Amino acid sequence: MLTLTKKVRFCCSHKLYNPAFSDTENRRIFGPCSHLHGHNYVLEVTVKGTADPHTGMIMNLNTLEKYINDEIIDWVDHKNLTDDIPVFKETLPTVENMVMIFWNKLRDVLPADSLYKISLQETEDNRAEYTG
Repeated sequence: MLTLTKKVRFCCSHKLYNPAFSDTENRRIFGPCSHLHGHNYVLEVTVKGTADPHTGMIMNLNTLEKYINDEIIDWVDHKNLTDDIPVFKETLPTVENMVMIFWNKLRDVLPADSLYKISLQETEDNRAEYTG
């Protein structure tokens, strides 16, 4: 199998706070992340396919980057996920939930069956990956 990965970066803020929990329970579960804070994320999107015999590419990297920018980066960059993005008013913006939501947005616009994996690095030590 042949894959191609594009890496992009974005910044946004969020808080991990479940309104069904008390303040004390939120602090116990989410620690300092229960308060508004931000991250510099690294998003890697991997597509799979066969290299075109004329171009040698699975997909033009500029095209892949445009899909990522249009569907993800323009949507979340320099935003407060908790307040500005409706889906995250109902779903906690954990790195796990974010990567699955990003997958669904990209899956709907990329060529059929080309999306292979999405990796979202939240900090130097934390990353989530999703393969559908």
